[in-house]
Amino acid sequence: MQLGTVKYYSSERGFGFVRPESGGASVFVHFSVFQRAGIMNITPGSKIYFETGADPRRGTEWVEEVELASLRVRS
Repeated sequence: MQLGTVKYYSSERGFGFVRPESGGASVFVHFSVFQRAGIMNITPGSKIYFETGADPRRGTEWVEEVELASLRVRS
């Protein structure tokens, strides 16, 4: 999983974007990804770990799995 920051998120619209810490383009995230992870309240600036999925035919990428960085146990 890679580390990123929630750049924008609208609970009313049901989506947002995550900026990877490693650089590159922001990645689309749908509210259902947060729901599946048990995250009920997310705000811009939140640090998350995330996995992406991609559609090579369309050249699009999106967040498939998330975990709050504050909940990750550091080794």
